[in-house]
Amino acid sequence: MVPTDKDLVQVATDLGSVLSQNITEEERNGRLSASAVNALRKAGFYKLFLPKSLGGLEADPLTTAKVVEEVAKHNTAAGWSLMVGNSSLFMGSHLNEKGIEEIFDDPETLMAGCVHPPKRAIRVEIRS
Repeated sequence: MVPTDKDLVQVATDLGSVLSQNITEEERNGRLSASAVNALRKAGFYKLFLPKSLGGLEADPLTTAKVVEEVAKHNTAAGWSLMVGNSSLFMGSHLNEKGIEEIFDDPETLMAGCVHPPKRAIRVEIRS
């Protein structure tokens, strides 16, 4: 059965208790707990944009945003980790099929990245 966007958001909702149980410890340690990461991995949420042929969920951008938003309601750091983990997959869609297959030949592969288009700072005079 192919999960729908509602199914994926419901899974994120269902993970709420696991994702929120170690927030104080996570803040103290500066990283997500193993239980949070494992729950997100088991749900396939680090592979929302990855093609199904490579073991991903092949979710559309709106569904991905809804899942990340729901996860962030329970644990903001977990939501952030999904955002960076899936950004690289979205950018990977610009690779050819062979390139993406080479990166994800191991089903345990995780990536992190973000999109920052090149910008140039220009000094301006501020008038008060």
